[in-house]
Amino acid sequence: MRNHTTLLLVLVASFAACKKKEADKKDVPDKEGSGTSMASGTGTGTGTGTGTAATAAPDAAPAVPAGPRGRKADGNEPKLVELAETAATGCTLDPMYPQNACREQVTPAAAAFDPDNAAHVATILNLLEDESPQVRVLALGVMNDDYVMQKPAGRAAGARVAAAAAAETDPTVAGLFGHVLLQGDFADKAYADAVTKLATDHPVPQMRVSVVSNLAVQEPARFIPFLQERYTAETDKAVKKSILGAFYTPDNADLLCGWLLQQFVGEPDNELAGAIAYDIVWSNGRCASAYDSFAAAYAERVQTIAPDFMFALNTAYMVEAKGATPEQHKAMCDAAKLVADNQAVTEMARDKMKEAHGKHCK
Repeated sequence: MRNHTTLLLVLVASFAACKKKEADKKDVPDKEGSGTSMASGTGTGTGTGTGTAATAAPDAAPAVPAGPRGRKADGNEPKLVELAETAATGCTLDPMYPQNACREQVTPAAAAFDPDNAAHVATILNLLEDESPQVRVLALGVMNDDYVMQKPAGRAAGARVAAAAAAETDPTVAGLFGHVLLQGDFADKAYADAVTKLATDHPVPQMRVSVVSNLAVQEPARFIPFLQERYTAETDKAVKKSILGAFYTPDNADLLCGWLLQQFVGEPDNELAGAIAYDIVWSNGRCASAYDSFAAAYAERVQTIAPDFMFALNTAYMVEAKGATPEQHKAMCDAAKLVADNQAVTEMARDKMKEAHGKHCK
């Protein structure tokens, strides 16, 4: 199996993509204009109503509070504020696994939240600007669970949500923002540009990790080249791995395969090189035209840079690469055997390649 970190990124990307497709079918109303044009409606009344007075789904972004923000904002839904208070004092942040953070508090809040209630939407947006990172985690969890950014009011509030992301300093909260932002209205150029800026230069790496994780599917012709540039410029390995996870897709071979091969040849880091190789060989055969060059580059690499276990785990799949010709398959098997027979390679890595070679090579 692929290493857990890379697999998690793939699952997150796939999950976000599925939510995007589902919500596009169900939640986006058939009306002209982007989220920006919807924001031109009157949202002041719905943004400051109470939970009992406002029951219809708002068509425009709730008004930004003129006074206190967060839990102290006027017009907040009392029940959601009560649950937010519980989160502020009772939940534990988890920057390594942000999606696990505060789930005991997020779950009841999501159950109490009504995405078709204007006051509830206004409140959850207010909580996104609270001083407590635990409360912001709760707000993002609810927004993600209920696809708030795929609703008209959420899309119309895209600039506000992106601004909250830009101001974020907590790594756990930052690690959750991408899942919400990637549900937004990328047809709105200002919004798309704001998210692109977060991926480029937000000072908290977890924000960049979360934003790039599924950015490529939003507009491949724009964002695949952008992410390729970011990969070259990025200095944080976790962000680089998230970009590679975003490139695990059966599409866009013309944009990806040559670039992936080039990166594999030049990447000295085993963890990143293994993730690149996985993107090349474990797909629907989209990169079959690069298999000859990949097998040769792999054979050269493993004789100069000793593979570790994670590199072997990710690259053992080459002996079952889809779309390989018999000649390409043999070249992959020969390259795998170089690792299996090399006593300088760790025993676990050799065993993994021996297993793969024995099962898939004659």
